[in-house]
Parts: sequence; C-alpha cells; structure tokens
Amino acid sequence: MSRYLQSKCIDINSAYCPCILADTNHCVFCAHLQGKEMCDCNWSGVCILYEKKWNARNETLVTRDPRPELACPIVERKFLRENICRLVLTVPPPLAEQLKAPGSYVFLKRAVDPHYFQLPIGVMQVPAEDKIVVVLETVGPKSRQVTEEDQMLMVRGPYKNGIFGLPWIEKLVYGKVLLLAGGMGQPPALPIAERLINNYNKVTAIIAPGAAGFINVEELQLAGVELLQVKSLRRMGYACLADKARADTWDLLVSCGPDAQHFAVIDAVREAGVELPIAATNNSIMSCGEGICGSCAKETADHHFVRTCKMQLDFADLKHL
Repeated sequence: MSRYLQSKCIDINSAYCPCILADTNHCVFCAHLQGKEMCDCNWSGVCILYEKKWNARNETLVTRDPRPELACPIVERKFLRENICRLVLTVPPPLAEQLKAPGSYVFLKRAVDPHYFQLPIGVMQVPAEDKIVVVLETVGPKSRQVTEEDQMLMVRGPYKNGIFGLPWIEKLVYGKVLLLAGGMGQPPALPIAERLINNYNKVTAIIAPGAAGFINVEELQLAGVELLQVKSLRRMGYACLADKARADTWDLLVSCGPDAQHFAVIDAVREAGVELPIAATNNSIMSCGEGICGSCAKETADHHFVRTCKMQLDFADLKHL
C-alpha cells in the first residue's frame, strides 16, 4: 500500500464540519477560513467555506454544541490491577455506533465535577448497541475521580483522532500487519486489530506489560490476533520487530503506546532497511477536543504546528524528539 498519507481534518465530511474553528478563521483545512485569499486546499469532496456560508442555521457555530455532555450509567466497574480500571457504560445507540471506529474516544467526568475535570479516554470496545467499554489508568486527579465513581458519568463525544494513519487501517484488505503494544497501549490496539481482521488482514502482535504492568492477551486472541509476548519492548521487542520486519513482507506497522515507543519503532524499522507505513496512537494532551485550546499542538519536521486533535497525518512527519 502507499507509503504517502495526505493530511486532512478528521471531521471533514462529517456532521461536525464546519466546526467552531471555521467561525474563528482557524480551520485546519480551508485556506479561506484561515484568513487567506487563495484557495489551496487538497480537495476532499466538500467545500467547507460553501458549507459555512450556505448551510442555513439559526445560530452561530460558536453558540451550538454538536457534542453535548450526556449522563450515562455505569453498568460495570472492575479493577484489572490496583490502578487500572475497566468501565462499561450505557450510552445512546447512535453514539455507540459512531464510537466503533478505531481511534474513537470520549471525554469523561463525574457529574459533580467542574468542566475542567473532563478526561479524554479511548473506547476499547462497543460490545452492544448501547454499551461502550473503556480501560483507564489512574495517574492523576481526573482519572482517580472517574474510577472512584460507580453510578454515572458525564460522557462527551464522539471524537475520532485517537490514532494517526487511520486511512491505512481502514483501507487495507488481505494484507499482513505487524502490531506493537505495550502496557496501556493494548486497549486501543484491540479495535484497531478487530477492524483489520474484519477486513481480512492477518495481524501479528508483539505485546509487553509496559510501565503499567498490563497484559490483555485473552481479548486480542479472541479477536484472532497472533500474539508474541515479550517481557519488555525496550529490551526485546524492538529487536524482535526488526527481525520480523526483515524476515517477511508486511503491508502495515501499527504502534500502540507512548510517543517514545513510536520513535523507537520508526528507528528500528529504518535500521532494518525496511520501508513501511506506520500508524501510531495519538498521545497528545487533549483538553477540549475541538482544536480551540491548543494543548494538542505539535511541531512537524518542517516546523509547522498542527492541532493533532483534528489533523489526521503520518506520525513520522512530526518532529522527532
């Protein structure tokens, strides 16, 4: 498959476009809605400027809230380890349907907490038409407040840009995929693996407990993933990856874990002399999910800053730290 990935907004051609950024002249895609005179967008099947000007609305984009908070009951709360919690939530079926895509996430908080307690968390599974499953690690006050609640949580979503390289995952069929997941990278790996296998791809995964000490073998095996467990990606996993990359022909590499892992994967593959498209989980700080706050902004290798809650791109194009 093509190694080149065209950058574009994850919300384009969806019900969430045009968004608030179109009103503030900060659209990540449309040059006119960035205050420029010349149109230089990579045509994606829709003109956002046209949609903004001619889509009849009785209120401005700034005043509407396309992703309102919903009160959602907790139907199951289980601690997999002392600091790792699995939650099953009941959500409206239309929301659950939209959260089936790999890389989907929501913002969670307790009803009694202020808005700045909203915690972005990836959706691991949608096991029923009105249920979602999330797995989170308690690392600070936001996550601890969420895991201590056992009745109901406020849910805001859907959000989609939880993985870079999503088009590669969605479009690949009858291919061979090598996946690496360490610790808390395993929950987002599950929907990615399921989508790939549903599209008749063979998925081989190298997994390790990581800093969280978490292993999710059973669900990955049930999904049909061929598993190779190692004690540490740093000590054994990257060497194993390089060996496998050289020994066989692969169509896609997927890295689920922290950015340091992604960069190590890129380096290992390059040192092995193998050219592969690499999809990688998005670990950016997310505060609003709408591109407004700027906390998710990252620098690219050519010294531009992109809002990574919005922009779908090749992780390898980001500045190598």
